[in-house]
Amino acid sequence: MKKLSLVLSFTFMASMIFAQNAAVVNQTKDKNKANVTQAGSKNGAQVDQVGTSNFVTVDSKGKQNEVTVVQNGSGNGAVSDPIWGFVKQAGDANIANLKEGVVGGQVSNDNDGFIDQKGNNNQATLEIMGSNNNFVDHGITQIQKSTLGTEGNTAIIKQSSFNSDMNVYQEGTKNRVEGNTVGNNDVFSVDQGGIANTASINQIGNNNNEFGSGFNINTKETTWNQVTQSGSYNAAVVSQGSDNIFRIKQYGDENKAMINQEGNNVVNTLQQGNLNTIGGLSNFVPQEVATFSTGATMDAVQLGDNNKLYVSTAGRLNVFQNNSSIASEGNTVKYTQTSAGDADLNQVGSNNLVFLKTTTAGLIDVDQNGTSNGVALYANGSASAASGSALFEGTHLNVDQTGSSNLLNLNSTGANASVDVMQNGSSNWASVVQSN
Repeated sequence: MKKLSLVLSFTFMASMIFAQNAAVVNQTKDKNKANVTQAGSKNGAQVDQVGTSNFVTVDSKGKQNEVTVVQNGSGNGAVSDPIWGFVKQAGDANIANLKEGVVGGQVSNDNDGFIDQKGNNNQATLEIMGSNNNFVDHGITQIQKSTLGTEGNTAIIKQSSFNSDMNVYQEGTKNRVEGNTVGNNDVFSVDQGGIANTASINQIGNNNNEFGSGFNINTKETTWNQVTQSGSYNAAVVSQGSDNIFRIKQYGDENKAMINQEGNNVVNTLQQGNLNTIGGLSNFVPQEVATFSTGATMDAVQLGDNNKLYVSTAGRLNVFQNNSSIASEGNTVKYTQTSAGDADLNQVGSNNLVFLKTTTAGLIDVDQNGTSNGVALYANGSASAASGSALFEGTHLNVDQTGSSNLLNLNSTGANASVDVMQNGSSNWASVVQSN
């Protein structure tokens, strides 16, 4: 076993090729360059840079290799000359750690960092500390070479910064993203392709979405924090602080979106497929019902059959359930209102359910177009189970049902409440009981 240690304080480029060795590079001052190349198994590389406008690349091929890069400093304020760190690994069971920023509470600017891993059971950690204006190349890409009987890759994001962006892309099976961001005006994007993948994102801070970075750098277009999952049995887990916006897109069957909103946030959710669910989250423990605070907004679209949306909110809810090609079968909205808030609930197809229970003032609009749809309280959220009366204690409820064999069973107990019902079709049934 050989060990190489270099301590440099001037402009420098280091290139090393070893097998089963440890490479250690330390550079101080500005505009230094370090290049480490390793081939084989169980190699280690450590690169530490302190200064401005420094550059690091590490290229590692083989199994069970570990790379750690720490860049302590800033760029010079230009996109063309930032701090730049790049780690590339090809093989299985490798570990990559890339940390950028200034330790000690200072703010660093104009940093770029990227980790690229190809293989299985790899782990990448990208940590951005005290940074400002990180550019489009910040992120992690992990692509599995085979998905048969393999463990997925893990991407870990730790971001404490301002006006920064982060992009994660994964292909394969059983991959995981764990993201923790603390700061303001940050953008976070996750794109996963495959099955049984999980993205878990926790954001603390304000206005995380509005910085013109990410794919829209230097434009005025709003950039959403986003998780995109293509495949089946995937899970998106999102928790937000205040004044943030997030978009979840899931394409496939039996996917789950678990959401927690604790402030004036907006969540836009699209699920295209069958047997998908939107539910809640408490301390990162999945809950059946998503609970949103006053001022929060959710826009949800579910295209397919047997999808479920369970929400208890004091904010604004807009829902559309349909199938893009044929009428959907058996979608469910379970809506519980806990404080003043409004909702638009739209369903197209057959055997759709709206489980309605509102206990405070608000404006509710329900539109169902199809056959055998219902508005009531259903045991276990199933149309075949015993049903009771939906409860409305708000200001105004509007129910429009177009089609045949539709049902409305409602108790309205709010003072000065207004309930408007229109059923257009045959064999429909409506019961409205008002009291105060």
